[in-house]
Amino acid sequence: MKSKINVLIAIYEMIGGIVGVCITIYTLFSMFESKYIEILGLLLDPVMLILYVLSIRGGFLLWKGKEKGIGISVIVQIFQIPYIITSSLVYYFVSGLQIVVGTIISSNMIKIMATFQLGSLFAVYFENTVKSIELGINIIPIVVILYLRRIKKIAKSNQLEDKNEVANVADEI
Repeated sequence: MKSKINVLIAIYEMIGGIVGVCITIYTLFSMFESKYIEILGLLLDPVMLILYVLSIRGGFLLWKGKEKGIGISVIVQIFQIPYIITSSLVYYFVSGLQIVVGTIISSNMIKIMATFQLGSLFAVYFENTVKSIELGINIIPIVVILYLRRIKKIAKSNQLEDKNEVANVADEI
C-alpha cells in the first residue's frame, strides 16, 4: 500500500494542510486585532482549521501506509471538489492545489472557465456582490479520490486472497 504515488499524495496533503493551518491561524489572529469581528469567520475558521489538520493527519497516515489515511484523505478531498461563487454564496476550499473547470454565467453571456491556484485557501460567505455566477469543480481532488479508492479496493482484495490462502492451508491440514 506504500507506493511512490501514495507518498506523493501524502506529502501534497501534509504541505497543503500545514500551509492552511498557518493561513487560518493568521486569519483568526488578524480578525481579533481588527475593530470588526465577523461572526461567520469565528464559526467557520475553526471548521476549516479542523479540515487542514485532517489533511495533515490523513497525509501522515497515508505516508506511513495506514489504511485509515485513505479514509481521512478522501473526506478532506471531498470538501475540495465544489467551487461556487454566486450572489448569495461563495464556497471553495483548497489544501494544496486547485484546477477548477466550470462555467461563468452572467446576464449576457456564458463562458467556460479554467483556473489554477497553488496554495491553501478557503472562502465561505454569504451575500456576495458579484454580478455573475461561477460554478465549477476542482479536478485534483477527484483524481486523488479515484486513485485512493482504487488502492483501497486492491488492498481489500489482497486481504481476501490472504484469508483464502490461510483457509485453504487449514483445509489441507
